[in-house]
Amino acid sequence: MATPPSNGSGRTRAAAGTDSSSSSPPPAAAVPKWHYSLASSYVFSMVSSSDGSRVVTPPPAAPVAVASIHTATFASNAPSEDTSAVALGSSHALVGVFDGHSGQRASAFARDHLFAFIAASLGDGPASLALRHGCKHNELAAALARGFRWADAAYLGDAAAARGDLTPADGLPGACLLVSYLAGRDLYVASAGDCRAVLGSTAAPARLPVRRWDVPPAVVAEALDGAAAGPPGLVLAARELRATRFATPLSLDHHGEEPSEVVRIRAEHAGEFDAIFRGRVKGRLQPTRGLGDGKYKFRAFNKASSASRRIPNPYTPPYTTAEPAVYHAQLTSSDAFVVLGCDGLWDMFTSAEVVDMVFEWMDAPGPYTNCADYLVARVLDKAARPFVLFAGADEPIKALVSQPARKRRRMYDDTTVAVVFLDTDKLAAAATIDLWGGYTLVSATLRSDARAWAIRGEEDLAR
Repeated sequence: MATPPSNGSGRTRAAAGTDSSSSSPPPAAAVPKWHYSLASSYVFSMVSSSDGSRVVTPPPAAPVAVASIHTATFASNAPSEDTSAVALGSSHALVGVFDGHSGQRASAFARDHLFAFIAASLGDGPASLALRHGCKHNELAAALARGFRWADAAYLGDAAAARGDLTPADGLPGACLLVSYLAGRDLYVASAGDCRAVLGSTAAPARLPVRRWDVPPAVVAEALDGAAAGPPGLVLAARELRATRFATPLSLDHHGEEPSEVVRIRAEHAGEFDAIFRGRVKGRLQPTRGLGDGKYKFRAFNKASSASRRIPNPYTPPYTTAEPAVYHAQLTSSDAFVVLGCDGLWDMFTSAEVVDMVFEWMDAPGPYTNCADYLVARVLDKAARPFVLFAGADEPIKALVSQPARKRRRMYDDTTVAVVFLDTDKLAAAATIDLWGGYTLVSATLRSDARAWAIRGEEDLAR
């Protein structure tokens, strides 16, 4: 079972069904693979006490194939524009990381409400249990995508209608969204933006390949002719790190330098030379999918922008979309964990390097009882390299985090990480589970409210 190891202090993970945050470190262990600053009490205390640092575990008897879920967020901006969410039930799990931009409003909305829209969409699935067990993966992928679209409609609809104390300007912030949904052995990852997910395994995957279920325009498939980020049915291959360590991508980034996104947007805006310009949408926005970013989707929000930030003609929205690409993997008992991270992690390390670091943490966690905290510390340790001339284990990272926010932001981004450790014993014994049953992670009242909210938002945006 891929259970996080003990650190020698008797603390392995939180009690069943609870959250825990590490407040004081055990004695720092000498781990030769680590940079010396990672084991310092200053770095440990700073990271483990940051917003979002927690470990969540299911009750031992629960059939869900999760040993524990570790999350952490560390700010570069003030305040952080990143956040995360976890919904862990007895047989299903939803985990999300959300990377905001132009403020934290969109990412906070996703944290507080996205799972309700997804659950409402899953609740609209097949009424017959027989049909639910026999559904095709693309049907469930479509339900997850619908939840993303509903959330976007509700978020932008409230701003467009100036509901409450909102104005159209409140629809200008955006967020990249990444959500994993686990039901039995079936893992789905829905991605809209440049957050990323990767699977760590202890043996060469003996499964059906990871496939992408969104349907880009035919012109994309034709132009790419099966290239790496191309048409539906795309296979994501595992990469061998060592004889017993494998990394398999579970998503692909959506930004202005990713081939299929460039082709898609240029095809939708033929003749508009700056639809994608210098790797950005209209030369400005890096992510090509996500929640919010109203002025890239609707004219009313562009008009609400200040004159200096307004997109000039030619202007033919929408350019971006909340429609996610959804990936499916059939897990096996050799799969150990899933890492979900915002781009603050991937700007520093490749997917293979992150998987290798998680395996290293499993072998020797040192003072870190939360693996996500450890990955955040690795990000800070790398970002602090310009300060290595300072003496003492704490000094480089102290110097880094004491920089003014604007300068600090150029050295490292807000970093949010979630690591889902899989219970390999339960994966091996997993019985057939209702793929659509994740709707039970959210109450019926919240599901009903979310559905009505989405309908109202769609109507507001259509006016």
